[in-house]
Amino acid sequence: MSWQNCQVKGGINMKKKVQIILAITVMFSFLTGCGSKEKMELKAESKDIEYGESISHDPKDYLTNEDEDFLKEVKVETTAENEDNKQYPAIGEYEIILTYKDQIEKVKVSVKDTTAPQFVDIEDQYEVAYNTKLDSCLFKATDLSEVTVTLDDGNVDYKKAGEYQATVTAKDTAGNETKKEMTVVVKAEEKEKTTTSSGNSSSTTKPAASSTAANKPSSSSTAIKPGSTSSSSSGNGATNTNPSESQATTTKPAEEPAPSPTWAMSEAEMTAYAKQCVSDLGFIWSDEATKENSGWFAPIVLRISDSEASMKADIKGSIEATCGLLDPERYGVKGYFEKINEKNYNFYVLY
Repeated sequence: MSWQNCQVKGGINMKKKVQIILAITVMFSFLTGCGSKEKMELKAESKDIEYGESISHDPKDYLTNEDEDFLKEVKVETTAENEDNKQYPAIGEYEIILTYKDQIEKVKVSVKDTTAPQFVDIEDQYEVAYNTKLDSCLFKATDLSEVTVTLDDGNVDYKKAGEYQATVTAKDTAGNETKKEMTVVVKAEEKEKTTTSSGNSSSTTKPAASSTAANKPSSSSTAIKPGSTSSSSSGNGATNTNPSESQATTTKPAEEPAPSPTWAMSEAEMTAYAKQCVSDLGFIWSDEATKENSGWFAPIVLRISDSEASMKADIKGSIEATCGLLDPERYGVKGYFEKINEKNYNFYVLY
């Protein structure tokens, strides 16, 4: 074999070796994923969340990536912490931190309250007695934030019967408000009626004779001795009357005290109705829910003057407003009644 033939064959062998090494390198890169490393792609760099909602820890809510195996490897953390006894954070700015191997992406999360309060059991028209103002305590509203209710009745003349327009406003601490216009009907003034009765308690007095006739001497007049009791008539028509014999004294019987007002529903009946409302909405009644270890909705005041229908409407409305913000698979709900005094209850919805 010539030297040239050996040189050619050696060159061919070297070329094959290089090709084999390159093929092995490419295959190894493919198997280890180095050649197709996926990158996290954000849907957006910021996200708004309504106050009352919990912050999601699902990477699908922040990334456009669709590979399920890839998403399972993404770790989601947040700087937000839930408020005391609640399952959601306070209003404010937070960060979502997504981590995949050596990749890190951040999303700015803003928790905002944009939901206006909701009136509970409000009417289109209210009637008031003459010269009696419409009480703003009649109006109730629910919200996750503290609510202030105000009544604008500046156009109502409570001293003049008629129909007027008024506006009630419910405003929460975030500035969201709900207004409701209504008609206020001022009733006519009730006049006091006076009656005159006759009977044993009434007395009738005959007019006395004129002073001229009584002092004029007369031959037919009769003299009355001191101490005597006479009712004889004189010739001039004058009559002498013994007051002790003509006046009758009567005693008016004492009036019985008015019965004490009673509640339209007992506490047991209110609790049973609250439990029914919770069940109707697909939630579980939780006897473990207390104000100390759970979230609770702003209270509604139940008054002794409320009718059964009004009390039920308040209880149902409060429960529906609360449960509308919750997941029945995650929360148990309970109606909690707190007696303030003989005429008022606070009703809370605990979860």
